[in-house]
Amino acid sequence: MKRYMVFIIMLVLVFWNHNTIAGPGDWSKGSYLVGKGYGYKLGKDKIPNIPLELLQIAKESGMDQVDDFFMIRGGMVKSPYVYGYLPGKEENSAAFWAEKQVGGRTIYYLLVMNKIKRSEMKECVNKIEWINPPGSLTLLFDRKVNLDEFVYIDDKTSGPSDAFMEHNGILSEDGGTEELFYCYGGRWLVRQRH
Repeated sequence: MKRYMVFIIMLVLVFWNHNTIAGPGDWSKGSYLVGKGYGYKLGKDKIPNIPLELLQIAKESGMDQVDDFFMIRGGMVKSPYVYGYLPGKEENSAAFWAEKQVGGRTIYYLLVMNKIKRSEMKECVNKIEWINPPGSLTLLFDRKVNLDEFVYIDDKTSGPSDAFMEHNGILSEDGGTEELFYCYGGRWLVRQRH
């Protein structure tokens, strides 16, 4: 409970001009988010929609949170991140959406945070560039799912017909569309359904 209270308090600590707490009319000056290991300008009217440690990873990668994620989705029930992707303590791994503006175009990325030193998923890259708008993230593990239902992201070839899911996949859902991302043999696969 303390951990969640600290997170909520950190979200409330929005600073204006580095030393004045922003009031209702002060948001136009830009806001600063501070906390242990954080201290970067978020921008005008910007409130984080992902945990601070994930936002910092995105920023260090030259990206940002998906600002309009909840407006596009029409509600705040499901989020653009999920913890516990890998076995072990949930806080040691996560998957989340980020975006980057390039030449007036938005490019979406699925990023994976992995603090676990020994893991077969360490072989897969921690950043997937994705063309489709991001959906809410959850985890899916079903040993009956054959990997021939997937295609490799890097070359669009079919997944192996003799292999099944052996660990969590990252499920992105947006209305009637679902995309299941799965790390296998050091490469990412995806299964898309409409």
